[in-house]
Order: sequence, then structure tokens, then C-alpha cells
Amino acid sequence: PLVSPEENAMYGVHLYYLGNEMPLTHEIEAESLRYESPVGGWVLINGVRIQYQKDGTILRSSFSRESIAIDKTLTEIQQMDVRPEEMTTNRLSSYIDQLKSEGLNATRYQVGLQQKWSFPFANFILALLGIPISFQHLKRGGMAKSVLFGLGIVLAYWLLLAIATSLGNLQVVSPFVAGW
Repeated sequence: PLVSPEENAMYGVHLYYLGNEMPLTHEIEAESLRYESPVGGWVLINGVRIQYQKDGTILRSSFSRESIAIDKTLTEIQQMDVRPEEMTTNRLSSYIDQLKSEGLNATRYQVGLQQKWSFPFANFILALLGIPISFQHLKRGGMAKSVLFGLGIVLAYWLLLAIATSLGNLQVVSPFVAGW
């Protein structure tokens, strides 16, 4: 969603409600979510409530304004979608602990934390791999061949990193394996 701190609002809001018996009990799509001081709370504007019944039927109802109980400020809501690469290692570690204590999935952030620890070593490892290989190619094909081969190694590394990150975020591999 688009966040407008000046208006104390979010646009393009989609809320999911999870229950014990069913994975998804209902959801709400709204044009905007605004904090209105006179009302003293959050108000959804121009939306649709979709309720999933146990018998498989779906009930849809529209609304123009609906109050909603949210005990967070706009800043706190905005910080809920903080990317791991935007946090320091210590902040990321404490955020992972917070998510786990609230019973939420922290896999994406665990992968990001592992990558923060492994990334400095990647430069060292690439240099250790690249130097002997480039000297080997210097003898056989000249400077251009060495540079292209080095770029190929870096490209292969970034490709493997992207694949590992995706597999880690999907919980196919552990966050440790995805990060390292």
C-alpha cells in the first residue's frame, strides 16, 4: 500500500483475518485507511468485506466508511514492512525475536540476517576464486578473457544468491543455507 504520513493515511489496503478453524476467515479490501482524530481511531473508506463460510460460500458486502480497531500508529504500521536490508544486524535480530514471540513467520528476516553475516565473506571468497583463475587465463588468452571470466563468476554468484534467497523465503531450504 501507498503510505501518506502527511494525511495520516494508507491507500490500497488489503487486510487478512486468520482464524483457528480455517486458514482465512475473512478479508477486507479498502481504498484507504485513515486515522481520524475526531473519531479517535482508524477508519476504512470505500471497501469490500469478504467473508468465507465453513460451507464454502463467500459473502461480500460493501461499505463506504467503517471503523476498525487497530492499536498501532501509522509509523508502526509502516514499519511492519521493513525490509531486512534496511535494518542493522542488531535491529534485525531483535525484530526476528519480536516476530517469533508474537507467533509470526520470521523466515524472510532470518534469511536476511544470515545474508548480512555472510555477505562480507563473499567478497573474500570471490577474490580467492577469481585471482588464480584470472592468472590462469592471462597465460592462455589475455586480459579480456580474464575479465570476462571474472565477470562470469560474479554473475554466477549473484544468480545463486537470488535463487537461494527465494528458496529460503519459501522455506524450501533453511535460512542458514539460503544466507550462506
